[in-house]
Amino acid sequence: MSLTRVIIIDPYNEIITEKEIELKLNDLKPLYKLAKCDCFSFVYSIKDHFLLVDDNGLLINDPVLFLHRSYPQPLAGIGIILGKEGEEGDLTSATVSLKEVKRDTAFVSKILKFTGVKMSEGDTDHPIFGKMHTITNTPIFEERKDEDNA
Repeated sequence: MSLTRVIIIDPYNEIITEKEIELKLNDLKPLYKLAKCDCFSFVYSIKDHFLLVDDNGLLINDPVLFLHRSYPQPLAGIGIILGKEGEEGDLTSATVSLKEVKRDTAFVSKILKFTGVKMSEGDTDHPIFGKMHTITNTPIFEERKDEDNA
């Protein structure tokens, strides 16, 4: 049995931990269980690692948020960091240190709140598909006021 080291960012309890899980090819059930969700997104790829989060994390009432230095906006729900390998990004053990992830992560639910989504449309020149019409949804966050924290 081969174990895969993952780092778990838990904004509900404001803790960051590491764990070894059994992760088989084409079986992501252990990741769904850790993320406590049924659909997730790989939101960034940096230094041979992926960060995945609940794809529906912003859809719950008053989502819990965290920031990671490598991503430009707050993320909602539990985050899981895994290693990646090769051209196709095969999932492997995370090699980044727990100390580094703790340094690069901030829990921000007490100071920021999700307020909605801004939709924008436009045309772009895709390098493979050519000219395409795109729709972009950008989450909007605001600072919490004192009455929001009550």
